[in-house]
Amino acid sequence: RVGTTSYYYQCEGDTTPNQPTLPLHSAWLMQVTITGSAINTVADLRKLYPEGADHAERFASFAAAIDEYNDAGDPNITLSVSSRMHVTTNVTISSNIRLVFRAGGLLDIDSGVTVTMQGRFDCQQHQQCITGSGVITLTRDAAYAVYPQWWGATQGANNTAAINAAITAASAGHRIELT
Repeated sequence: RVGTTSYYYQCEGDTTPNQPTLPLHSAWLMQVTITGSAINTVADLRKLYPEGADHAERFASFAAAIDEYNDAGDPNITLSVSSRMHVTTNVTISSNIRLVFRAGGLLDIDSGVTVTMQGRFDCQQHQQCITGSGVITLTRDAAYAVYPQWWGATQGANNTAAINAAITAASAGHRIELT
């Protein structure tokens, strides 16, 4: 948590998994199970991935999240994007960062801004994860294939802009898949 306020909730006999809404710029760090008045177990939620994980929303901006881990010499990190994140400055994402888009995760890239992705880019094939008039470029190692759906292409619509954005993003050797 950024700041000094802690957040917790009690189940009070409710055994359904129902975490409360996480406050802005926060991340779950641990799960503590209390039985009676004693701590029963403590789970470190920062180790959900073998190489470590963090949430882009925890930072003041997308660029700040990338700056935190943007050194190919640093350990590998999985950085989740779960909401719309505005990208207002050019960003190069180094090879140690794996960018994962959760449901609702979206990079909104401003006009004239370029995002260069050298690390792994994980977005579901039919999920829109990029919007805005800026540009993203993917190195060959970032993704096996590039999908216009990442820019909002849908069946039965005029998808010219999304297809052109996919072509612009692709490097030599990428497949652009229209499904």
